[in-house]
Amino acid sequence: MRRLRSPVAKRWGLGYLGEMENIDPALSRNVASVVENLGHELEANLQWDEATQTCQVEYDGSLMIQMQLLEGGRLVIGAIVAEHVAADAKYFGALMEYQWMGIRTGGAALAWNPEAETLVLWESAPAADLTADSLRRRLEHLISNGLRVRDELARYRGERLEIRGRHDDRDESALASTLTI
Repeated sequence: MRRLRSPVAKRWGLGYLGEMENIDPALSRNVASVVENLGHELEANLQWDEATQTCQVEYDGSLMIQMQLLEGGRLVIGAIVAEHVAADAKYFGALMEYQWMGIRTGGAALAWNPEAETLVLWESAPAADLTADSLRRRLEHLISNGLRVRDELARYRGERLEIRGRHDDRDESALASTLTI
């Protein structure tokens, strides 16, 4: 976790996540404090942006992560796992099967940001009971899953898929949780 760096040179976003007008100020201050305290603990200089209710960090120079507090008190944490992803029904259908019930994504979900053409692995949880320890565990979980999913998706996009198991016809459109590379 000491390989986190903030602020990052490249600004990006998870996409439109809702209005920021009705964020509870006390909750926002608590989240900012937890994020910055964790950064101090990790010697990572994590900086909370009050205006956008976000903190962007980079892990090991290769995984972009954003935390954002939403109305309703949920903290969303997302990591970009694929860039330059244009709309493609066949690929998106395969992704829906890939992320089925969070089995291969560690309980997180994949979302497409059409403005940035990125795939984001994300999860959210109530921010009310957030502590530095719980945030560290969430970040470690997302980083571990994000790196694995990013590497798997890079292989899927760059190589012919070999599908084993229930897809005997080896049809690439059947990309699934039974996929073996």
